Amino acid sequence: MQPVMAVCTAGFGGSTCSACARGTFSPGGNSTVPRPACARCPDNATTLATGAQNASMCSGEADRSAGAHQT
Repeated sequence: MQPVMAVCTAGFGGSTCSACARGTFSPGGNSTVPRPACARCPDNATTLATGAQNASMCSGEADRSAGAHQT
């Protein structure tokens, strides 16, 4: 009998299927061992919250608005 492998759901990754941190995402559904970590957002992008499910949830707007306040 084969052991049952847990599959991380979207927004979760790594060996313990933890919520993806801000600035990372995971589409989920991967049952490979070891389970892949959450992927980083593209350069100068982040997510608004933890648990992002895909790259479209990454946004560079936070970085642009932060830079706008510099003098």
